[in-house]
Amino acid sequence: MCTDLMGGDASAPEGYRMQTEKVGEVAFARLIAGSGEIAAGGQVAIEGPFATFDQIVTAEAHRRKGLGRRIMTILSSIALDLEARQGVLVATESGAALYKAMGWSLVSPVTAASYPTAQAG
Repeated sequence: MCTDLMGGDASAPEGYRMQTEKVGEVAFARLIAGSGEIAAGGQVAIEGPFATFDQIVTAEAHRRKGLGRRIMTILSSIALDLEARQGVLVATESGAALYKAMGWSLVSPVTAASYPTAQAG
C-alpha cells in the first residue's frame, strides 16, 4: 500500500504516554498504558523520500480506541520531519482496512509464505 504522507495529531491520547526512539534511519514509536504495558507500537524506516512502515501492532486489550491510527500519525510526523514524502507498507488483511480508511491505496496484493523448518530429532 502507499500514500502521500500527511501530518496530524501526533500526541499521546489521554491515559497513554508516548515513547519514541530513532536508531539510524529507523524510528520507533510506542504508546504506553498507565499500567506500563505497551498498548500500541510500530516502526518506520526512511530512505530518501520514502518511509516504510512496519510492525504496526495494537495490544488486544487496547484495540478499538484509535491507537493504531495514532501510531501511524506519530510515525508519519517523524517521517515528514526526516524529509520523507511517500509512505509504503505491506498490510495484513485486518490492517489494510485501517490503512484504507486513512487514505492509503492498494498497489499490489501480497501473499505471505513460510518455509517449514526441520524438527530436532
